[in-house]
Amino acid sequence: MTDEGNILRMRLQGNVLVFIASARGETDQNFEASVSRIKNAIEHGNLTEIKVERAIAEVEDLIMPIIRGLPASKRLEIDGTEFVKVTHLLSGNHAAAIPIESVESLCNDLANYASGSPVAWRKHVPATQVALSLVVLREVMHHGGFKTVSLSRQAA
Repeated sequence: MTDEGNILRMRLQGNVLVFIASARGETDQNFEASVSRIKNAIEHGNLTEIKVERAIAEVEDLIMPIIRGLPASKRLEIDGTEFVKVTHLLSGNHAAAIPIESVESLCNDLANYASGSPVAWRKHVPATQVALSLVVLREVMHHGGFKTVSLSRQAA
């Protein structure tokens, strides 16, 4: 069950994934997790299907205990340049809530590109630069039950 006033903010800062859970009338809860090993594996060399699948599995293992320990949240907000790069690859108004279907579609493009389709990724940002952020965003939305994501109001 979600609470209307609860917000989960997520930021990727270098090699650290940060979650900030805000509940009305309570002190924010902060959780941090290192993604350095996943990031190094996915960003070096060619992006392959095996690298993407491994990244998905490792991100799931990393975030699942954190998500279970967080208070239920109504909204997911992101900030930081790593996630903003992903939002700019999604069509539509970046100030509005981005539906999970748009994130899923971009993930499918990434997976097709990693599987060898050269036309699957025709973006201005190399796939390796956004792969980790995209996988993290997709997995948090999927496993956290978030239908939309938006840029944090607290972002710069």
